[in-house]
Amino acid sequence: MNETIKYISVQDKELPINVLMTGVSICDENHNCVRKNPDITIIEYVFKGEGTILINNKKIDVKADDIYILPAGISHEYYANPKNPWAKYFMNLSGSLAQSLLVNFSLNNQVVFSAPSLKNLFKEIMKVSFSDIPEIEKQSKLTSLYFEILHKLY
Repeated sequence: MNETIKYISVQDKELPINVLMTGVSICDENHNCVRKNPDITIIEYVFKGEGTILINNKKIDVKADDIYILPAGISHEYYANPKNPWAKYFMNLSGSLAQSLLVNFSLNNQVVFSAPSLKNLFKEIMKVSFSDIPEIEKQSKLTSLYFEILHKLY
């Protein structure tokens, strides 16, 4: 697996939302991730390949141009399809607002969304994350992009 990660400086842990990290994962056939009651919300855009998510006793297949959202507090596992491993952009967030927005946009009962039109927003997340702008400005821009993605999924 080849992964490029950008950790975002958290200015205030008491804020209701913080972007912790973003990045790109180019996964191999052995890619597998298991999280038990995570304290982060994860949003990922698959731009190539396929994989599977196990969550709430369901098995969900994911393919290129899908977004999946894994809310904090919900145990899950995901893995790449060994014959066609996925590549994806990701953003991990903390704070109660990350989850509340999912509920308020009625996105909390669905995990996977077909969203080919949102690839450019994830590219923008990568551009902002790896830019030289001040960290507090990154937080603001990345949080706005998260909101925009949820709004478009609504």
